[in-house]
Amino acid sequence: MMRRLIAMPAAVMAIALVAAGCGSSDEETATTPELTKVEFIERGDAICKKGNAQIEREVETYVKENEINRISPTEEDQNEVTAEVVVPGLQAQADQLSELGAPSAEEEEIDAIVDALETGIDELEDDPGALFRTEVSPLDEAKELAKKFGLEQCARE
Repeated sequence: MMRRLIAMPAAVMAIALVAAGCGSSDEETATTPELTKVEFIERGDAICKKGNAQIEREVETYVKENEINRISPTEEDQNEVTAEVVVPGLQAQADQLSELGAPSAEEEEIDAIVDALETGIDELEDDPGALFRTEVSPLDEAKELAKKFGLEQCARE
């Protein structure tokens, strides 16, 4: 059960990073050379990989510091870890991804990923247990879109 508690936040975080961080402002575009799709994927996946590893470490630390049963965490414990560690970690990844700026030819795809991720994060903020109670995760759509775009680390399970 704890393995699931750790694996799900990492997967969620990866997708959240990709989806939430894909927008760019006009100011950024004017001062920063536009990324190609390949460059965006490389940098986005690097952000997701690092962010997922950080979330996993933070989940482990949180579980240890709060003496949460690793083998059989309660639903309340799972919700707490999601709300206190996973959601903020996903938001941090999304922020980093948005600083990358979307390649102009892929803006619609990136916007769809970001929209799906933001919707998933909002759902998890309102109901952290949704990550564990249903077969369909609030982040599934963002993961699917990220995978189709080529963001493998951001779409991993």
